[in-house]
Amino acid sequence: MSDQDWTIPMSGIKDLSPEPASEYQYQMICAGDIIGQKYQILQELGSGGFATTYLAVDISSENNSKCVVKQLQPRFNSPSIWENAKLRLEQEGLVLQKLGQHEQIPQLIAHFEENNQFYLILEFIDGEDFAQEVQKKLLTEVEAIRFLQQVLEVLDFVHQQGVIHRDIKPSNLIRSSGDPAGSADAPRKITLIDFGAVKEIGTTILQSSLPGTQNHLYTQIIGTPGYMPPEQNNGKPVFSSDIYALGKTVIYALTGHSPTEWEQIEIDEAIYWQDNINISQGFIKLIQRMVAPKTSERFTSAAQVISALKPLLMLGQVLQGRYSIVGYLNSEGFIDNYIVQDIQDHKHSLYFATKVSPKGLADTTGIEPEKQIKNFIIKTQKLAKNPQILSILDYFAEQGCYYLIQEYVQGKTVEQLIKNNTVFSEQSILNLIEHTAIALNACHSQEIIHDNIKPSSLIQSQPQRTIVLRDFNIFGDLTNVFSELQRENISPQNNLSDSSHYASDIYSLGMTAIYALAGITPQALAKNPHTGQILWENKTKVSKNLVMLINKMTCLDRSQRYQSTTHLLRDLKKIKYQAKFPLWYLYLLSLPLLVIGILFMVAQWGQRTAILEFYKADIMLEEQQYGTAISYYDAGLKKIFKTKKQVKHYQQVWLKQATAFNRLDNPQGALETCNEALKYYQSYELLNCQGLALDSLGRYEESIIAYNSAIAIESEYLWLWNNRGEVYTKLGQVDKAIADFKKAISLNQRQSFVPWNNLGKLYYQQQQYQEAIITYQKAISVRQNYVPALIGLGNCYKAEQYYAKALEMYNKVVAIDDHAYEAWLGKGLVEEALQQYSAAAKTYTYALHIREEKEDEEVVRQALQRVLEQLKVDERPRAAERRKGTREFKN
Repeated sequence: MSDQDWTIPMSGIKDLSPEPASEYQYQMICAGDIIGQKYQILQELGSGGFATTYLAVDISSENNSKCVVKQLQPRFNSPSIWENAKLRLEQEGLVLQKLGQHEQIPQLIAHFEENNQFYLILEFIDGEDFAQEVQKKLLTEVEAIRFLQQVLEVLDFVHQQGVIHRDIKPSNLIRSSGDPAGSADAPRKITLIDFGAVKEIGTTILQSSLPGTQNHLYTQIIGTPGYMPPEQNNGKPVFSSDIYALGKTVIYALTGHSPTEWEQIEIDEAIYWQDNINISQGFIKLIQRMVAPKTSERFTSAAQVISALKPLLMLGQVLQGRYSIVGYLNSEGFIDNYIVQDIQDHKHSLYFATKVSPKGLADTTGIEPEKQIKNFIIKTQKLAKNPQILSILDYFAEQGCYYLIQEYVQGKTVEQLIKNNTVFSEQSILNLIEHTAIALNACHSQEIIHDNIKPSSLIQSQPQRTIVLRDFNIFGDLTNVFSELQRENISPQNNLSDSSHYASDIYSLGMTAIYALAGITPQALAKNPHTGQILWENKTKVSKNLVMLINKMTCLDRSQRYQSTTHLLRDLKKIKYQAKFPLWYLYLLSLPLLVIGILFMVAQWGQRTAILEFYKADIMLEEQQYGTAISYYDAGLKKIFKTKKQVKHYQQVWLKQATAFNRLDNPQGALETCNEALKYYQSYELLNCQGLALDSLGRYEESIIAYNSAIAIESEYLWLWNNRGEVYTKLGQVDKAIADFKKAISLNQRQSFVPWNNLGKLYYQQQQYQEAIITYQKAISVRQNYVPALIGLGNCYKAEQYYAKALEMYNKVVAIDDHAYEAWLGKGLVEEALQQYSAAAKTYTYALHIREEKEDEEVVRQALQRVLEQLKVDERPRAAERRKGTREFKN
């Protein structure tokens, strides 16, 4: 029940004069002993730095009720410590008496001194600690929310008594066995234990009595590593320190990994706790705020977390007998946003749902909320066919709340993209502004002001990658509640008055663009002391034209700001297309155009015949007649003009020809093919082809340059990072290789088995077998029967002498691919190590039969020779024994 305490020296140093021998000495108690004339010890439960805990029974009670006995057991035997401990124990007893009034906190039954020993007698809670519960089964999102609610209610009570628990963790939370008289369906309550009465004593100033140490002042850091926030680790806990520890406990309940394990996983694998679990983004945000390292960014009280948790309690509920709430997005004031599933639809379609609580509606407009909703629905019906505006599909009131059901769009919000460290280039910001402005233009044409533009209300849809608007401020006049980020995003006029204007939406869009470019919220940026304008230009590198555009969007003087999205879109087009030729150039091009027209006709005829050649080549490539395919590709390419446009159009032909060369083990031919195409058109696919060929030729530095150029063009293509990582591996640049493989993994989870496997090979080469095992297992979790990863895992088990597991992997591989030479060889080596020489001989014989390279033959022959010789050695004593038996029989 009690964990080790962490002692650190205090900043001050003081000479302490020697103290006389203490009259107090720790006296061990055993099973059967009786203390306090009525508490009989049954067994020891645990021992920490300052206390030993026992299970006991009260023999004076009618039913021999169980209780918990804590016996003081200081590490240091000093009179001052014991006297101070006694005083602290009495004070702690009073605190526990007060806390024990709560039904989810063990009651303090008694505290006393007997034979110079100090004891606390506590109520026994019959149940299972939370750590054991999680080890059996991880919590679902709904279960985690209910668990969090229960513990927060207890924690709120504790904090109201002025007490900081300081050691919230799974083993200090017990799920009671339940009240037999209660309902079978009633949830079993969580009890918070181990309030550290003795740990409080640990804060006493201690004299170091360790041999060879100076007399320093010491204090105790109470808590458990991983669950302690930075301020508690520095000896300065606050109420929110308990919230941090509880957040870490919830992460453990959802993932099964302790905080210290996650720290190592995040360092080694660049994977974070929220990456592989399916929970709502809103719940993730709440937990992240609970475990924020800085107290200024964390919830300040349990009551504050309880309030933020309330919208999440809706998860699992069904609205109108039809819409099941499956995800929580966010809340603003009295408005909550969810994802719901239509359980009446056989496709189980998803929708967005907006809930408005009537408690937040203030009658400031004279318009009833329901009427205002209906007015908005009527307006948005005119935008029903606009793909950038979410259509309202249903509206109803239930249990006094108003609900809007809107169509669902797959994608990420701009806020998510920013927090995922997505780099917003100038072009992507121009696209963001343009797409949003087009959507706003459609709204403004129907006299609808969004009035809530911010990163979380803009969704980048997939796969179209356009911007979709959500979270219209339908109830803005009624709720008058804004989040901090929203308040910074709305224009100053809206901050000062209730008036909204089309220019207000433009201002908010400009602020969103600044946030996306700088990666910093607008309120965190400096302001011009004279004008109040936000200073953001030095946080990013963009063109002067874009700076001028955004500054005009966010001008504090509304009269100097864009008054309509039409004007904004007009200036956007000037920036995007400012490089167009002046009109008089068209006259100079008239004559060449005539010539080009004639050449075009010739090219069209050439293209027709070229396409026939390409068609024949594709058939030969599919039939593995690679030499013939190359000839057909050459014939076709000679019939088309070598221009950037043509090479771009027929890029796949060049890549297929390079593939044919590679299949013939001719990387030089593949390189020449790609180099020829790259003279006219620079694409990441052709550069990838060039990089692969240079890699095969052993020209690694040149290969790296090719991949760098490709990544500069397309940074989201998994294979560029993976392939460059393979080259870095060959160059021995391990850190760079690991970084590239991890980047590749993050880009595409479905195809991540290849970079996971490459990362495993890298760890294996570095003889980091445990890391390699974890990494190979990741590859197999993505693709179950991926042979290279299964072989790699077998090799790691073999290296670590886990022979049974290694054999299991090799056998699995040969069942998938009977000609997997490396698996047969590994299997033989394991059998040889296990002295199963007959089996090893058969395995090596088969491996020799399917060897892949000539070099492999010598390796297998030597291994086969070894086991055959060993079989001869083993056979000699058996043969001698048989001969001896024959002679005895004849005699």
